[in-house]
Amino acid sequence: MFEYVKNMQKNLIQEIPEDLLKNSSKILFLSHLAIGDFVYLQNYFKSFAIKYPNLKIDLLVDEGRGKSLLTRWSSKKSNYVLYDWLNSCKFFNKIYNKTSSWWDFKKTLLELKNNNYEIIVLISNLRQRKFIKLAHKICPKNFLIAGFKSGKQFFENQENTLHINNQNAKFFEKILNTKTNNQERIPFIDIPKDWILYGKLKFLHWGIRLDKQNLYQKNIFINFTAKNKKRCWTFEKVIELIGYFKRDDSFYNTNFIINVMPEQYKDFEKFLKNYSLQKIFLFTATKNFFQIPAVIKYCDLVISVETSIIHLAAALNIPVVALMRKKNPEWEPIDVKNCIVNVDRRTDWIKTINAQHVFSITKNFIIENF
Repeated sequence: MFEYVKNMQKNLIQEIPEDLLKNSSKILFLSHLAIGDFVYLQNYFKSFAIKYPNLKIDLLVDEGRGKSLLTRWSSKKSNYVLYDWLNSCKFFNKIYNKTSSWWDFKKTLLELKNNNYEIIVLISNLRQRKFIKLAHKICPKNFLIAGFKSGKQFFENQENTLHINNQNAKFFEKILNTKTNNQERIPFIDIPKDWILYGKLKFLHWGIRLDKQNLYQKNIFINFTAKNKKRCWTFEKVIELIGYFKRDDSFYNTNFIINVMPEQYKDFEKFLKNYSLQKIFLFTATKNFFQIPAVIKYCDLVISVETSIIHLAAALNIPVVALMRKKNPEWEPIDVKNCIVNVDRRTDWIKTINAQHVFSITKNFIIENF
């Protein structure tokens, strides 16, 4: 009845017929989403849901990124923070979030099979074959599957079209018949009221006033960590960078919020106490995804390595200084005032970037934009 696209390695993309989208009752998306991915996908899911109100949109985020059942040995309960954000999005009908262990994944697979999906869509840049096999297990017969390896094949002229947001726009337009204008493509985050209050109270706890009367105060959020070691800066360079700021009279009334991993918090807290540095505050998110955007929301600038933080800042319309390698220009922050600090060579890690260089570029960026 429907075509099963097997040959993903050749970028064969199946357009879903308009009448099928209008006459179906539910659709399943399979993906290995991370926070940065969803920053630039949320808009299109929302637009798709508005265009096809008849469709219940279900989403499976496979933390195993397409791995087989045999490789899912973890029995720990998932604490994947992206689920907090996904569950707050009203345009999703159901989020399948039990995929970390083989036993949970097996039960999830059974539930998926019982739902008899007519349309399955892959949004995957990794392990495409395994995701195709998973889709085939969910619905072995009559179903349509569309895959996403790279959006570049949608463009005749790839100049100025490389960014992941443009790729997503073209994918939803070509595959899911959902066009979006420039305004609809701007990333956004709807922070729940409780977490907005959390952000305000956090700054109050630090002794930082957020009222408009304190015009000369600036709050700079600094993130130096990433899951990939090649994308990490160092805590020592962060302290060195803050030192350059403090020696410059232009930043006499600036607060610095340093984002650290939860397991690193106590060690870095001791380090800061020993050096008695002022107006430097440590932050870590341990309870909920929205802790991060709730704090970034009240900052004037974000300095971060290439990770989800730069995209969250863009979605909150907070200016960004992004420390990046030269391998993934399609992931530069967009739709916000931003400045890219690149490594010298394509093979360099971010830790090779000099703190004084970051300060000089950041100061010029602030002078030009504030």
